[in-house]
Amino acid sequence: MTDQVHMIIDCDVGVDDAQAIMLALAMPNVELVAITCVAGNVDVDKVCTNTLKVLEVCDRLDIPVYKGATSAILGSIERAEYYHGEDGLGEVDGIPEPDLTMIKEEVAAIALVRMVNEMPGQISIAAIGPLTNIAIAMKLDPNFTRKLKELVIMGGDLEGRAAAFLTSEFNFTCDPEAVHIVLSGSQCPVDVLPYEVCRNYGFTYDFFNGLVTRDNKKAKFIKDISASSLEMDEFETGLHTPCDLYAIAYLVNKSCVTRRDHVHVQVELQGSLTRGKMVTDWNNKVSQNHSINVIMEMDMDKLKIMFAEAM
Repeated sequence: MTDQVHMIIDCDVGVDDAQAIMLALAMPNVELVAITCVAGNVDVDKVCTNTLKVLEVCDRLDIPVYKGATSAILGSIERAEYYHGEDGLGEVDGIPEPDLTMIKEEVAAIALVRMVNEMPGQISIAAIGPLTNIAIAMKLDPNFTRKLKELVIMGGDLEGRAAAFLTSEFNFTCDPEAVHIVLSGSQCPVDVLPYEVCRNYGFTYDFFNGLVTRDNKKAKFIKDISASSLEMDEFETGLHTPCDLYAIAYLVNKSCVTRRDHVHVQVELQGSLTRGKMVTDWNNKVSQNHSINVIMEMDMDKLKIMFAEAM
């Protein structure tokens, strides 16, 4: 875990995004270049507010934050307040409102293109929300992903057991057209971390409670914002599964993933019941030059160590 990682996090800050950002900031080998915000769990203005709240807790308001897409490419809007709360951070009282003038004026997609051109071949992007900003950046600059070091996506599903929709995972369903643009046109290494894989690697409540009862403001912040979503996790799996955190963990330390399958991946755009569903070509029926690495298995012991370091 000694290699330096120049990271941009593209996110729709809810409870697990907050934990993911905190993990990145806690890792000594990570330079967090920027955070770009996209509508998803909540509207993009709330995402920007939440991002600043997380950075304030971590004493890292030096990280530039950019406001991005307000809706999907085709204008549709999906939200996940049912899990993250109306504000995206569990509707906790007592968290100070940040200074929104700290949000950069440059639009997120344009900023992404600029930053990648300034550091060609060096930047790794963790896309842990809908892929709208990434897709727009790819349309602004056809060589955008060619100049990326790598792209890690938290999204998609393997078995149609995603909780948010009938058969598809939330991030992919928010903007299937953006997913199509990114999966079909990326010119850099791409790893996809599917929803069900994350749900197989949750933290027990004893472990989680041991972290969030520590006597520091980061632990208290995570405990407070996670309280309501933990009840839903307990009903579903009995485990705490901060999906977005796992994507950051992989970028920081590749050894925390023990199995990746190389396969062509597409997204369903038309199905009335399956729009946004990730389709994996396990039988090599589609001839494509670009395939994706799908993360299948992770090392829970290493994930525990990294999560503990974030607190």
